[in-house]
Amino acid sequence: MNPETGGSPNAERGLRTPYYGAFIQDDWKIRPNLTLNIGLRWEYFSPPDEVHGTLSNLYFGSNLLANSAVQLTSQFYRPDYRDFAPRFGFAWSPWPQDHNFVVRGGFGIFYDRIPETLFSNAAMNPPYFASLGICCGNAGSPFDGGPILYATGWVNTAALHRFAPGH
Repeated sequence: MNPETGGSPNAERGLRTPYYGAFIQDDWKIRPNLTLNIGLRWEYFSPPDEVHGTLSNLYFGSNLLANSAVQLTSQFYRPDYRDFAPRFGFAWSPWPQDHNFVVRGGFGIFYDRIPETLFSNAAMNPPYFASLGICCGNAGSPFDGGPILYATGWVNTAALHRFAPGH
């Protein structure tokens, strides 16, 4: 439900995570039977952001959960522009006259992005979305004894909301 209006929430989120990369490499023929490949790759995995500005996250306070708050944010974590990944490779032929036998090897550092599915639950963060449970009713009427009460903890609205049928 939408805690600001009590109506249906809009859980659609336009999460996007731009990705950029660049690579340079050079080959050196050290000897007729030994070639070295040296390269460097730079990668940038942007923190997810939301196209409509409806991204929110929990921020811990000085007393951890006691004074934490859900706040609107533009991203979940700080960007990291330092993902430089060196690469090294070689091709060596122990018998230069035999071109059919070559030993090849390499080494590199590789980076991977955080999977976007980890952030899919962010669509249900307040202030634009709140989950509620039905309590205290029976099979005939979930409103038995009065309205359903729910709390969102969002600082802009009252801590306790009433949601009654027809309202």
